[in-house]
Amino acid sequence: MSSIALKFLNSVNEVLDLINFKGLKCTPTIFLINSIIVISITSFTSDFLVIATSYGASLVLIALNKDIRENLKIFVTTAIYVGVFSLIALSPLLISNQVYYYVIYVIRALAAASLLLASIKTLGWMGLAEAFYGLRIPTVGKFIVMYVRMLSTLIKDTSKSILCREARMFRNASFGDIFKYTALVGDLFMKGCIRGWRTSLAINARTIEKNSNNISSKLKLTNLDLFMTSIAFTELVLQLV
Repeated sequence: MSSIALKFLNSVNEVLDLINFKGLKCTPTIFLINSIIVISITSFTSDFLVIATSYGASLVLIALNKDIRENLKIFVTTAIYVGVFSLIALSPLLISNQVYYYVIYVIRALAAASLLLASIKTLGWMGLAEAFYGLRIPTVGKFIVMYVRMLSTLIKDTSKSILCREARMFRNASFGDIFKYTALVGDLFMKGCIRGWRTSLAINARTIEKNSNNISSKLKLTNLDLFMTSIAFTELVLQLV
């Protein structure tokens, strides 16, 4: 179970490392609104044309970013996790021979997840924060700016804690070893508190609250904005027809 948790945490860490702090040139607010519209339609549609449109948009966004091979590797990993979780969550559909609904759910979940990752990769963390500032939701913007870049460090620390726990596990332990376990748990707890305190200081030191209000809120359409707007309009038409 620990190995599965470690693999999952490492995969999440790879995804976070893949996303740059600064993304491609676009108007974040417009791009984010269109992305949310497209992802929402894809998540609840049963139209294959809509799903195919979302896959096409994801591939275009991946191609526009650098390190295409690395991006594809992350998307394949995401697809594997979505497929596994879908298999577990929707096993009743397979048991009742409702394979069609299972396939529809999996392919639209993959399309929505792929488009979500591609959109965040295109915006970058700073662009995503700027988009929420443009939507007049500064709390979310501040959260992204202050905390998201610390998630990678927190995930690495969690992985180290799991490895430390595995290294300290006793084999064929008896009741007399309970005091040893207590000492080990207390040691890990103290180290966790110290690490949390240092992380809190690091977050406060990197706070840009004074400069956050200076983020530009001008709306100027770019080619990426027009592309996502056309995708959103196309999927709306396909869904309504």
